[in-house]
Amino acid sequence: MSTYLGGLTVSPGTPVDLGLWTGPGTNSFYPYIFTGSYTDTATISAVVDETIPVVGDKLCYSGAFSGRVCSNTVVTTGNLVCYSVSMCYAGETFTHQDANTEALGNGDSGGPVYASVSGQVYAAGTINGEIGGSSTCTGEPGGNGRSCSPSGIFEPVAYGLGPDTTGWGLLVTSP
Repeated sequence: MSTYLGGLTVSPGTPVDLGLWTGPGTNSFYPYIFTGSYTDTATISAVVDETIPVVGDKLCYSGAFSGRVCSNTVVTTGNLVCYSVSMCYAGETFTHQDANTEALGNGDSGGPVYASVSGQVYAAGTINGEIGGSSTCTGEPGGNGRSCSPSGIFEPVAYGLGPDTTGWGLLVTSP
């Protein structure tokens, strides 16, 4: 069963789908992200910098219900995604899991997307959605309305940084 690890504050009124995550209670895990299984509340990795995803990059998802799933290849960038007439997001990146394993699903939204290079973690974005889907899921089981997919959608972290979007920053550690 998944464990509550914190809260997510969204950025209303912006053309991007981003959120600000803080740990439970007064505990903040910045600049760390969870990189273990979906039941692991102890495995964390320091974020050393951001990366701008390009086609062919290999990235990891760390969703609350799916846990860490790596080897997701960036297939397109700069996409416009509309979930409804009034809920569209620009600049989305699409990935596909190399082994065709379900990489993410319902309940993973807002989780980190990152590149792992020589043991270092580089923030790439936040999980936004899935493309297609089935009731077969990695981590927390599917069914009961939860669907998962090997193809994912995420908002690059660069879209949320700077005064023209949310005004948020990215806290990192030294490599």
